[in-house]
Amino acid sequence: NSSLKVINFADTQFDKIDDLEKNPTLYKTIKYAINNEHPDLITFSGDNCWKKKTKSCYRKLCRWMDKFKIPYFMVFGNHDGEHAKAAELINIVNRSKYGLISRGPYFEGTQGNYCIDIKNENEEIVHSIFMMDSRDYYDHSEEDYQYVTNPIPGMKYHTHNDKYYYGSEIYDGIRDGQIDWYVEQVNRVNAPSTIITHMPIMEYAFAYEDYLIALKNEDQALLNEIAPIGHCDIKEKVACDIVNHGLFNKMVELGSTKNFICGHDHSNDFSLVYKGVRLTFALKTGNECYWSGETMNGYTSLEIKSDGSTILNQNYYNPLA
Repeated sequence: NSSLKVINFADTQFDKIDDLEKNPTLYKTIKYAINNEHPDLITFSGDNCWKKKTKSCYRKLCRWMDKFKIPYFMVFGNHDGEHAKAAELINIVNRSKYGLISRGPYFEGTQGNYCIDIKNENEEIVHSIFMMDSRDYYDHSEEDYQYVTNPIPGMKYHTHNDKYYYGSEIYDGIRDGQIDWYVEQVNRVNAPSTIITHMPIMEYAFAYEDYLIALKNEDQALLNEIAPIGHCDIKEKVACDIVNHGLFNKMVELGSTKNFICGHDHSNDFSLVYKGVRLTFALKTGNECYWSGETMNGYTSLEIKSDGSTILNQNYYNPLA
């Protein structure tokens, strides 16, 4: 009968086997978030570590996170598996005291599809967080491209053959077998839900197009419906799969999932409601890999109330202040 606080760290990309204290921006941001929010659980939305020493970095990261004595859950991004096998990383996290990545069912090369069920004192599920593996890279065919028929001024599009298109040709996404699994889980929990994954889906671009149109037309009614949170910056093109596999349509049809949280695009931070679902780019945590500066640094928080409803916030933090 009380709220539960979740905080998400996105694209930490810890890549040095030195102690985290020697990565001051990343270290300060994580420590500030935990001390400020006092979360009940923590999620990592992929690209948690990377480069050739990925396994050693996972061990270091897990040992440091264990010190906070708060359960933390992870999904993988496109960089986690470049120099380590998913099974190896799952074993490292699961050997830690407070960390968990469930192997989940195996779908077309994915590992780490699982649910975090939030229950009340009567053991009834009031909310479930679906952790979903969005894979890494995919070699698309010419037929896969979905071109933009009406480009919106101010929107950043990818280009191919002098045409605008949605997504990035190198990245993969959530596929049919996982969508079937998602439907099964929604029916199982029969409660509100949140999806946390690494890659955005194509509807992020659609949502931002609507946002730009509403701003241009000064349509306050539509802006109220879109309900922007955070700076709502889009400093880079939405790097989703160029094939839309239909996950979002299934989310709308079933009506369970009200939050879809991803990382991947370090310089995008918008959180917008599109067709009843809040699509959120989790704030990049720390300055590893590429970084848009302290004004885009931080973490995303999700408060889950006893009735299963949620409050999401983008929490900016300047580690240099």
